[in-house]
Amino acid sequence: MSENILKTNYHHPLLSDDELKAIFGVHTRTIFQKGEMMLKEGDTANSYFILESALMRSFVRDFNGNDITTNFFAANKIVI
Repeated sequence: MSENILKTNYHHPLLSDDELKAIFGVHTRTIFQKGEMMLKEGDTANSYFILESALMRSFVRDFNGNDITTNFFAANKIVI
């Protein structure tokens, strides 16, 4: 993942360079294909993502199985 994207999301005057390096060091790049689900029904999220590129949609399904969009995420944003 680009260090610039991480710096954008972790920009805070109280974070030292060493603390930023530690935070950056625990991030792992994960690549998803278009249309691939990050989380499937019944799964529990145990992490968050910083979207490097593309557009991502979050949704829930109603009782009839219809998708209801809850949010859109753009590049350089945190996806929870």
